[in-house]
Amino acid sequence: MITKYIFEKMYKLLFEMRNRLDYVRFMKIILVRHGESVANKLHLVTGDNQTDLTDTGVLQAIQLRSVVEKAKIDFPKIVFHTSVALRARKTASLAGVEIENLRTNARINETDAGIAKNWELSKFNQVYPSFFKDFKLNQKYPQGESHQEMIERSLLFFESLFQEPSSCHMIFAHGGPINAILHYVNDVKMAEFPAFEVSNCQVIELNV
Repeated sequence: MITKYIFEKMYKLLFEMRNRLDYVRFMKIILVRHGESVANKLHLVTGDNQTDLTDTGVLQAIQLRSVVEKAKIDFPKIVFHTSVALRARKTASLAGVEIENLRTNARINETDAGIAKNWELSKFNQVYPSFFKDFKLNQKYPQGESHQEMIERSLLFFESLFQEPSSCHMIFAHGGPINAILHYVNDVKMAEFPAFEVSNCQVIELNV
């Protein structure tokens, strides 16, 4: 398991690489959190990859169509990305992204909560009272992964975008990976994770 020291060194190295003009190409990144999911409505720890949108989530996603259409016009070679989770893929599809133009990538999945997937948050807090009370990035969910592991893979995905020829990427993902990217771009210490409140179907545009 990667140590906190190595993790912080990796984070600083990635940030330094992003700021080297001979390495990066500046581009627009559009981050979109999925619409309201059943897990969100029921206050679950997190859903699984088959967790669907609620009726509200469907309406939220449809309301994104104007955003997607504008991005297609402004950036004809825009690339659309989504996690493998149904709630993210469905949000993108309802927003007007053609399935054949949608790239799925497991690196921007939400943190794998292991056996706690689909648990009510109140139940989880009763069974594991210290997990969130004494929150640590490297603490794994039972039979799952840690938020630190999610951050690492999300940032590796983000860095890979700079190797793409497109100048615009729209990413349909989750609160965790979006927070990881926002921490990175804004140079906010990961010790403060998650520092950003991201609502369902919120659109965040970055020029990086």
